[in-house]
Amino acid sequence: MNEHDDESDGIRVPEALDGRELLVASNREPYTHSYDDDGDVTVSRPAGGLTAALDPIMQVLSGTWVAWGSGDADFDVADDEGRVGVPPDDPAYTVRRLHLTDRQLSGYYYGFSNQVLWPLCHGMPTRATFDDEFWDFYTEVNETFADALVDSAETDDPVVWFQDYHLAHAPRHVREELPDAFLTQFWHVPWPSWGTFRSCPQHRELLTGLLANDVLGFHDETYCQSFFECVEAAFDDVRVDRDAGEVAYGGHTTRVQSQPLGIDADAHAGLAATEAAESFWASFGERTDLGDQVAVGVDRLDYTKGILQRLDALEYLWAHSPERRGTLTYVQKGSESRSRIDEYRELQADVERRVEEINDRFGTDDWTPVVYDASYYAREELAALYRHADVALVSPLRDGMNLVAKEYVAAQLGDDGVLVLSEFAGAVESLGEEALVVNPNDTAAFATAIEAALSMPERTRRRRMRALRRQVHGEDTDAWIDRQFEGVRDDRSSEDGDGKAPRWQSTPVSVWGRKQWLRERLQAADGLFVMTDFDGTVADIVDDPEDAAMRERAREALEGVTAHPRGKVAVVSGRAVEDVRERAGVDGAYYAGNHGLELDDGDEVSVHSGARGARQCLPEVCEAVEQAFAHDDVVVEDKGVTATVHYRQADVDGDRARAVVESIVTDHDPERALRLTAGKQIVELRPDVDWGKGACVDLLREQYTPDDESWLTVYVGDDTTDEAAFEALDGDGVAVAVGSDTDATAAPCVVSDPREVTDLLGWLAGEGLTNLEAPRCEDTVVELN
Repeated sequence: MNEHDDESDGIRVPEALDGRELLVASNREPYTHSYDDDGDVTVSRPAGGLTAALDPIMQVLSGTWVAWGSGDADFDVADDEGRVGVPPDDPAYTVRRLHLTDRQLSGYYYGFSNQVLWPLCHGMPTRATFDDEFWDFYTEVNETFADALVDSAETDDPVVWFQDYHLAHAPRHVREELPDAFLTQFWHVPWPSWGTFRSCPQHRELLTGLLANDVLGFHDETYCQSFFECVEAAFDDVRVDRDAGEVAYGGHTTRVQSQPLGIDADAHAGLAATEAAESFWASFGERTDLGDQVAVGVDRLDYTKGILQRLDALEYLWAHSPERRGTLTYVQKGSESRSRIDEYRELQADVERRVEEINDRFGTDDWTPVVYDASYYAREELAALYRHADVALVSPLRDGMNLVAKEYVAAQLGDDGVLVLSEFAGAVESLGEEALVVNPNDTAAFATAIEAALSMPERTRRRRMRALRRQVHGEDTDAWIDRQFEGVRDDRSSEDGDGKAPRWQSTPVSVWGRKQWLRERLQAADGLFVMTDFDGTVADIVDDPEDAAMRERAREALEGVTAHPRGKVAVVSGRAVEDVRERAGVDGAYYAGNHGLELDDGDEVSVHSGARGARQCLPEVCEAVEQAFAHDDVVVEDKGVTATVHYRQADVDGDRARAVVESIVTDHDPERALRLTAGKQIVELRPDVDWGKGACVDLLREQYTPDDESWLTVYVGDDTTDEAAFEALDGDGVAVAVGSDTDATAAPCVVSDPREVTDLLGWLAGEGLTNLEAPRCEDTVVELN
């Protein structure tokens, strides 16, 4: 990939983003405006972490960053839409701030994000609190983010870059409104095992939101594999290609890849060398009783960071190695975090108590064992702390990456520090060879590692730190951003001559990505005619066809359509018409059985004239097939006009099943009255007439809609037999295929499974019918790309 250099920031711009609009969404904002005690507005920015890593990237790429406005002066310095240029002294991009109510913040951020997703992703399910209201606010705020992103977009195909676990639901909503956008999301925390993730009641909804992305990134390959495990377990109709790193679901393919997050290593090294950093360190030493050697820890106050376990190890060291008393000072930079949550307030109190206990036990008049500082540090002050610390203790119980480890390494200008790193931090994958790796729960071993770091020979320290610095500089922010936008390059490389990405032209797209198109089609229509297959569409596929039952919400949605004066419904099935009518039970619907050979319009049942010959030989053929598969659990369903041979439960492959049935038909049907067709683990026996679901759709539309009106037909089906219906619509209606294996379908739209069919029908019965009553879009031609 070619890049362009930016001399002011040292950040490279991937060529794939040239001329492409960029939108970023994260919970936390990169700049905060607040009032000081004198009433003046001050500006602060995080000294480290996600937003500090992304800010220099945005300064080069420009665009809009959507985030929650958390400062008390944030909206006073912004326009009516919450927009403000940043950095304040030389604006390079726009921050669009979202105002969240206290209840929204409590439910979305302090609730679902940090009392459900955070503990689950860090493998601590017993700490999770499940509350339906949390989820309601999470989805509400995610939709607010999505609306702001769509409103901010100035083009139809922007690159939208979602950050972290706060916004798992937003991509689906952006995809609905901007189907040609390129969506990429980075998940900055670990991904849990299926056994942990499944405990979240909304796990399927979270996965559905994430799979609306084109690219989904994790820090480590193990997290990718855990995600694949969850997807496969959560959905029946999904295709996972682990070798290619892709998930195909709902007609959309998401690339899942490992993208270890780096830092701007050169910038951190530069900060550590500034006069401001040196001045801070000199004053810090004067006001604290430091020993000859200094160890440092920099953390938010969070139970995943292992701060209490670290203090236990230090106490153990001072207790068992008296020579370290008076010579080693540990500086804990702590930042208050999520103080609305009881567990976090309790943790802060516990940390402060443990610091006091250790200092009371070992401290002297001229030496303080633990210096605990919760005040704000500027970036150069933090870099000074890193540069002058002999040892860094980075010991989370679980962490997606931990950038503190990399920032410490980058600031070690003298190459003489030692990194002690938890085996449970994502950073151990790249830094573990030269760091001292510990299990923070093993107090004695942790203390031994600290002692080893303090007593390590200078030559060994320098060799290890030089290797670590090469590693950190090699996987810096530039390398990470390259991986983030590889998919953008691939997407644009397939564009046609007019510059419009054609990926929805040849590949069916999730129907949720065409909601606006559907709205426009409905606004231009006189009525809505919903036609649907039964098995695998409004009823789940089951092993025994006799156990098939219609989804209750699907029935309610279809009855909502039939109750509307401009709405009609037909159930078109391969089952016998009487059977499908009894199982569906939709009041006011038309029923077409045996692939349209039978039609029940509510007044009478008519049968296609060409079915008579098949009726005569079909019982004999069915009996012979049953005898041939007597020991194979093959089910033969005689439906009067047609028959279906089901081998879903049998130890019989499709080729053998079709060969046996074909041989029997040849022997028992000399007049060739029957025709064989293959479906999903079935073989169909039908009259050899030019009639099927396609012809049935044409008949239903012709016979039951007014000649002088234009009704929109929406046909939904999951089987190969439904392809004829899709082709019959030929752009004149909306064809929706059900399933993930839809590469060869004639339908331009897809949904993943009967659950999503139910959602679609509910939307049609609600908002869809509302659009029929909207002002007409006269003289508007709407085409599906």
